[in-house]
Amino acid sequence: MPWQRRHPSKIDRALWLYWLNQMPDPSPYLLPEWPLFWEQIWPGSRAEMWLAGDLERADGGVPVIRRRRFGLEWLFSLPYGTAGGWIGPTLSASAKGAPMLLEASWEEFLPAIVTPRTVELALAGPAAFTSKPGWCLEQLIYSSWVLDRRSTNESDVLSDVSDSHRHNIRQGLQRHPLIERVTDAAAVKSLQTEWVSRPRPPSRIALHPVNGPALAARFAPPGALHWVVARVDGRPVATTAWLVLNQMAVSVDSAIDREARERGVNHALLAQLLQDLHNEGVRHFDFGGGPAGVSPAGLTEFKEGWGAKPVERTDTRFRRTTYHRLRRILP
Repeated sequence: MPWQRRHPSKIDRALWLYWLNQMPDPSPYLLPEWPLFWEQIWPGSRAEMWLAGDLERADGGVPVIRRRRFGLEWLFSLPYGTAGGWIGPTLSASAKGAPMLLEASWEEFLPAIVTPRTVELALAGPAAFTSKPGWCLEQLIYSSWVLDRRSTNESDVLSDVSDSHRHNIRQGLQRHPLIERVTDAAAVKSLQTEWVSRPRPPSRIALHPVNGPALAARFAPPGALHWVVARVDGRPVATTAWLVLNQMAVSVDSAIDREARERGVNHALLAQLLQDLHNEGVRHFDFGGGPAGVSPAGLTEFKEGWGAKPVERTDTRFRRTTYHRLRRILP
């Protein structure tokens, strides 16, 4: 199978979305904007789309990030993806004659794209692989907390919310929060300016001075980013950002002003976001997860309180043994 490389900005986006729509769980992390976002915030990185088949009529493909640091070069699979991995063709077809998509195998993909300096790639999803000379194979089992409403016609997405979460939602609503949608990079910068002066909350993206505006600038035009903020007396006290593709929404990050002491506002914010997304047709909510099915600082209890269930996933990681130890010290 021929594999050819293109920059995400040069591919046919409609074609890529067509292949994503064939997947049972088309993760928003596979949208072209996601590798472009990481290219923007990671110095020395280059986003790539490896397409299987003809460039104009691709049968599927895989997005990756190529990084160059200290004279070394390696490939990364995209960070934070918890559903899907990449898309690729199979030799079989459905009863209607449409291709049945499965994740492309490493045996087909790796020999086509690796170079002697390539270091690391990962595949999300259960799989078994044969160790190859010169490669280090590692598998990490982790869980992602998912609220799946695709099998029910229930209009209330909050029907399985725990009693403690319902209590917190009521508490938050009593504070009459103003909940607003953040729609562009300028609004993100404004939010950062307004955010209270205190130690920053644990946050990878939501209020990062570089990542936040870059995320909004990349995803706001295609409408895939749903970013909301709750204010009390004009003061921003909670915010959350989700990526959306068709019926699937994935949590990117959240931040809370822990000094504002506005209990429950974060719960009220997320409750409205989930209901709004459900009204727009979203039925699969991925709250994210962590290794060994455990999230720190009470996050597991928080996710399960919304009715989310743990879904076990396997992250199979390949590293060239030559660079295995270097990878531990390189950023």
